[in-house]
Amino acid sequence: MFHAVHWSLGCLLSLLLVVGCPGAENAVSGAESPGEGTRETEMNTGEEDESSDAGTEEPPPATLLDGGTAPTPSECGPQTPGFGDPCAANPGDPLCGTYGCDYMTGELVCNDPGSNACGGCDELDTSAGALNDACGEHLCGRVYCNPELTATECRGDHPRNLCGGCDLSDFDTVENEDGEVIEVTGPAPGDACSTCLTGIQTCSRDQDELICWRGRSENNSCGTCERCVLYHAVMDQRLEGNYLRSGTIAIIEDIGDYKKQLVFDPLVEGPGANGLVMSRIYLSTTPDFDIGDYTYRTLSPAFSQSLSALTADPHRQFTVYNSINLDLYKYVVIYDQFFETVISIGELVPGAP
Repeated sequence: MFHAVHWSLGCLLSLLLVVGCPGAENAVSGAESPGEGTRETEMNTGEEDESSDAGTEEPPPATLLDGGTAPTPSECGPQTPGFGDPCAANPGDPLCGTYGCDYMTGELVCNDPGSNACGGCDELDTSAGALNDACGEHLCGRVYCNPELTATECRGDHPRNLCGGCDLSDFDTVENEDGEVIEVTGPAPGDACSTCLTGIQTCSRDQDELICWRGRSENNSCGTCERCVLYHAVMDQRLEGNYLRSGTIAIIEDIGDYKKQLVFDPLVEGPGANGLVMSRIYLSTTPDFDIGDYTYRTLSPAFSQSLSALTADPHRQFTVYNSINLDLYKYVVIYDQFFETVISIGELVPGAP
């Protein structure tokens, strides 16, 4: 027993002093395992650090087309070249904006509120009215932009004509020293007119024109002051009479002074006559009118065009040009190019109705 105890104490002491004893290699090997584990952990930690460093590495700065370096979001500011310069969002527009920074991208962007209705950059003062509105004491003026493009202004107002409209071309006027119309004089509605004094001054429906209705000169092809009717056409009723109705008669007459004209005498209108968008009068060689065949001649002015606020008028006179051979063109046609349909047609017959 004494020897066994002595051996155990000796081995224990040897183990503590790390000296060889039976089984000591295993003991030492077991003691070294934690060290090996620690070294392995340190290697893993090193690899994770390298991976972390690679993930946070900053990319190289972007380069501009000119070779310079684009500013980062933190760099863009008043010191950036171009900051605060005038600009426009669209090419050709006035420079109403200024360059500023987009702090998300670090790029200069154009902050452009756009131009006003006159094309300027300031807020538009429209106390004189909206563009193109009628204006002035007589409402014969028109609203335009001022030269600075900062406000609207009323120009061209003048007294109304004797029919109540604003067009002065058929009337006499009195002007002041500045060339402004201050008074409108004759001719007046109801006055006799034409060389033969057979006509009556009549206002057009839109009040802008004075028409010498049934006026003529005796140097016509009939050689008298009587009405010289060359042809007439009884117009038909189509489209349920919404535009032109039965009873309408077209008359081509020689009024003298080498002038021929077409009038509707009488004109019997339907409720939609003034709603025709682009209707004109044509003289056609065929009753099968086709706008694409060019077998016609166009008369002026238009019959009714709501697109340009031109209404049908029972006293409107349409010029028949001397170059038109009335032996060839035998039909009167009212055609609307918007609706692409014939509104009415009538065959020309020589003489008065």
